[in-house]
Amino acid sequence: MKDLNTYLKSTKLSSKFACELGIEGGFINFRNSGSRGGIKEFTVSLSSLLRGLNDIKSNLEHFSGLTSYVEKDWRDVGSKYFQDLVLNSMITVQTKPCFTTLSKVISWANDKQEADFNDNNIDLSLKSIELAIERIETLIKQYTPPLNPSNLTVVNREQIKHHSMRDFAYQVLSTLLRENLSEIESIMSQEKPSNKVDLPFLPKTFILSETELNAESLSTGEASTLRFFTKPLTFGSRYIYISTQWYGDQRKGLSFGSLKLFLEKHFPQYQICKKENEYILFSTLQAPLPTSHLSKPFLLLAGISGTGKTRFVRKQVEGNIGSLNENYCLTSVRPDWHEPSDLLGYVSRLGEKVHYVTTDVLMFIAKAWRAMVDAGLSIQEEELQGKGKYLTVTGERDTLNQMLPYWLCLDEMNLAPVEQYFADYLSVIETREWKWQGEGFTYTCDPILKPATIKQVDEKDLREALELSGVKYDAVWELICQHGMSIPLNLIVAGTVNMDETTHGFSRKVIDRALTIDFGEFFPNNIDEFFESKTQAKVLGFPTLSHAKLEHFQSVEADNRASKTQHFFQSINKVLLGTPFELAFRAFNELSLSVVSISPKNEVELAAVFDDFMMCKVLPRIEGDEDKLLDNEQNNLLEQLIEVLESQFESILLDLQRPDLFRELIDAPEKPIDVPCRSLKKLQAMNRTLENGFTSFWP
Repeated sequence: MKDLNTYLKSTKLSSKFACELGIEGGFINFRNSGSRGGIKEFTVSLSSLLRGLNDIKSNLEHFSGLTSYVEKDWRDVGSKYFQDLVLNSMITVQTKPCFTTLSKVISWANDKQEADFNDNNIDLSLKSIELAIERIETLIKQYTPPLNPSNLTVVNREQIKHHSMRDFAYQVLSTLLRENLSEIESIMSQEKPSNKVDLPFLPKTFILSETELNAESLSTGEASTLRFFTKPLTFGSRYIYISTQWYGDQRKGLSFGSLKLFLEKHFPQYQICKKENEYILFSTLQAPLPTSHLSKPFLLLAGISGTGKTRFVRKQVEGNIGSLNENYCLTSVRPDWHEPSDLLGYVSRLGEKVHYVTTDVLMFIAKAWRAMVDAGLSIQEEELQGKGKYLTVTGERDTLNQMLPYWLCLDEMNLAPVEQYFADYLSVIETREWKWQGEGFTYTCDPILKPATIKQVDEKDLREALELSGVKYDAVWELICQHGMSIPLNLIVAGTVNMDETTHGFSRKVIDRALTIDFGEFFPNNIDEFFESKTQAKVLGFPTLSHAKLEHFQSVEADNRASKTQHFFQSINKVLLGTPFELAFRAFNELSLSVVSISPKNEVELAAVFDDFMMCKVLPRIEGDEDKLLDNEQNNLLEQLIEVLESQFESILLDLQRPDLFRELIDAPEKPIDVPCRSLKKLQAMNRTLENGFTSFWP
């Protein structure tokens, strides 16, 4: 079989309408005959042609009699049934060139001879159309670059974008209904005698009519306002008219929230979000998310007020194409919080029956659990060695890669003593355990909401309060009642931190369980980029490991035997040995997980991981006066650390510059941003402050 481009070029002798595959592929250039003026060239993508062929197949009863070219007939039928906007426009104004291009594609797919091609005929048999669809689909894949999760950007997942809610809703519904006609019967099973879908949350979304309707029939009210788009979709012999009554505001009519609910009910493989005043539809099944996985699901974002710490969390949600309504929860910490019930709720015996008083945080945790069920992860009871019966979550890496993180932002986290109100989370976070076997995983974690607590209250009321009602969640709720509700694997907690006279400090118990980010150092406020930023934070994902193993290092090019990681850790800990700041197994595990998660390809990138480990895990623990900051030999501990880092980094890093692992250039994300060695800069600043009698990591 000839390739498509060779075939198209070979038809020049038998066709007045020249066309050829674009020089870089993925589209076809075609020309008119020039009989009505100058020759003009047009471009149509293979994807548009594929959609056109599918439209012909779906409406073959209307096309089958048009095998011989009649301009008016093809213009009328094409403009009515071609749902692709580009192809629909072309069939209207360049009917014959468009007709011949479709005919050539079908002829090529069915191995017809070029010399036999006729500009006035087209093969519209079902077998020929199906073969053309199959071969165009194969050809499109040749021009689709292979998916590399580390290089993916948001645009890979986007399907439809529009600034107008009305036009966005029309494009979304026309696309999804057209591509999933079999779903319409189940949707319409809820229709009323008026033949209008009138779900509780979605009034008059579209009309399904046995006959074509004119504008008058689609208008209502004294002003005869047009309520539906006049161009229908076809469903067999019936017609679908989509509502025009879409607004951003729920009170005015159909809204963004209405459309979101509609997709959740009928097309869960798609989601919508609003980003920078633009509405976006994206597939949740198309490609892995562009994430750099964290080594720990708990961040402390430290910095002076107004640097953008809370905004950073919101941008992480948007960067993952998540919804702020779905994937984000902002909780303002109160100064009078002193126990876990302030955060997670409590059992109340006031009233007619014992009930559980929930909080936004607990409801958000339940929402993350629902997302795991909706994603298709298996949640079950298993007998674990040494643990007995346990609630486990199992699944495949591909499913995990498609899941969106759920970001819980605790604003002004240290207005209250974190060790008190956050005690349950701090204890349970260390019980998380990931086990991988090939591409499959098992996740377990101790409960943060204990089963004994659930048994004290009305389980039905608590289930409804946590929005876990419905047959879909029956099995998981039964397991939660037996084993409690643990920290969901897709939850990330980020606490914003200011250090002043109104806030509390952090014990090493908290710091050891968190990744501390000095926000001003990691995400500097560059006033020159206030109006037009050149950099952005990389999109972060939830951890997929809990305990580092030597086998995990096999994929780390810069340190596949973990020897460099061990040597660096031991060099640092040798200075800290015998001081209150000495490191232990947990810290080494954190360093190892960071190396494995980032997977540096060379020594420069590995040094950047070590540098960030110092900033996030080691230096936040160090504070005190001159006496406290002495090593075993009575030397200045800070100066000793500076010497170790300089000896480690000077032979590797040119001018002590290293790549930024948390930011990227907006216009060239593949190009690294070089920044000064952060931990050396911080140690030098802390050492200067020590001259005043006391020093601390915290800004």
